[in-house]
Amino acid sequence: MKKTFLAKPIQYSEIFRKFAYGLFLSAVFMWGLTVFFILFAHAETMDETDETIVTSPSPEMLDRVRDAFSQFQAATPPEHFNGMKAKANSIVRNKLCGGVAGRPGGADSHPEGDGQGNQSNNGNCDPPVQYGQGGQTEAGATQPELGTEIPIGQSEQGGKVAASDAGSRVYYFFSFSMPDESLQRSVRDVYELRKQGTNVVMVIRGFVRNDMQSTVMAFEKLKRESGIESDLPVDIDPPLWEQYGITVVPVLISSSRKGIGKVTGDVGIPYALSRIDTKIDDYGKEGHTYEIAEEDLLKVIEAKKPLIEAQVRQRIETLQNEMYLLKKHDGQYEKATRDRVYYIDPSLVLTDDILDHEGKVLFPKGSVFNPADHVRLGRYIIIDGNDPGQVQLALDGDYRKLMLISGDLAKLAGTHKKQFWFVPDDILKRFQIRRVPTIFEQEGRNVRVTEKAI
Repeated sequence: MKKTFLAKPIQYSEIFRKFAYGLFLSAVFMWGLTVFFILFAHAETMDETDETIVTSPSPEMLDRVRDAFSQFQAATPPEHFNGMKAKANSIVRNKLCGGVAGRPGGADSHPEGDGQGNQSNNGNCDPPVQYGQGGQTEAGATQPELGTEIPIGQSEQGGKVAASDAGSRVYYFFSFSMPDESLQRSVRDVYELRKQGTNVVMVIRGFVRNDMQSTVMAFEKLKRESGIESDLPVDIDPPLWEQYGITVVPVLISSSRKGIGKVTGDVGIPYALSRIDTKIDDYGKEGHTYEIAEEDLLKVIEAKKPLIEAQVRQRIETLQNEMYLLKKHDGQYEKATRDRVYYIDPSLVLTDDILDHEGKVLFPKGSVFNPADHVRLGRYIIIDGNDPGQVQLALDGDYRKLMLISGDLAKLAGTHKKQFWFVPDDILKRFQIRRVPTIFEQEGRNVRVTEKAI
């Protein structure tokens, strides 16, 4: 099989930018040397007090500086860039033509010059497609605007296009209905082409057996059998299949600013690219084709839309019903069988300084703060909302808040026309709650906790 060398286009604007940047850095360096020399090389001692002044630079020094800057500011002759351009074109042309004898760039070729060191093509080997500044090719032709649709098989100038053209992209449409050998060969070809800089993407229409897990497993198996350790460049893109009218696989599409080429059939990606590189065209069916096993992912989703919506509605209703139902503490707290009282010191020790808006320390680190010195804590009760006896105890008492460790808050509130609250976890931990019902209230500077038997 004929080898096709893929070369990246030469960007002369990039060469000129780097060259200009180098000139700028050189000028800055010379300016720095001059300033250093002026400031330090001609200082004179004024008196014994070690007081010094800086002398003005001599006229000769200024003349040398002006000469140096004028040399750096002088424009580089255009002939310099023409020589670089001709040399780069020659190297790329030899690569694309393969250096075969009898062809331009080959061992026995005798190209004629164009007066600037550029070789003529003699009609045997076109130069690579190159895009320069201003949206024009080397021949001066304007590039098509990005997003402009060019029918398959038509090129703006009727010439060939290299797979590495700027803005080009290669799509390989495949399916897991293809033989394992073809799939593995295609994966290896894509991997190698991407290493060489060709933008090749494998495209599949949907999930394997309409299942994401099955699709992931199929891809992993394909990678393992193909000997590829890196990630596969695979897209699931049903609209792209419709855009190019893909009805069988495999199909290779090469889309660039020069046109769109298409090869259908299991002929290998390198061969298909070589056809399109020779001439942009729709070559039709050139090898075996296979049915597409995967369904269009968007159509599958659309078909399942009513079921998905029903499941979402059911889930929302479940969440609404459960959001007022507390279950996480079920079975963790015993029911109190006897009255028991203990005390908790609510004091807090500051672990950091407390600052005001001006950064001044209001309360230093290590300060002890007791809320009971500043506010009245009130009286609270913690109950199991699933126990009617505990609920009635809470309703009969005078409590600031009725807190639940378990139960249906919405149902209790609707039944008893009383507001209930879920108990915060930090309260359970801070007041060492072990049994319910539990009543806690302030007594002096402490909190009295009472386990109440009913």
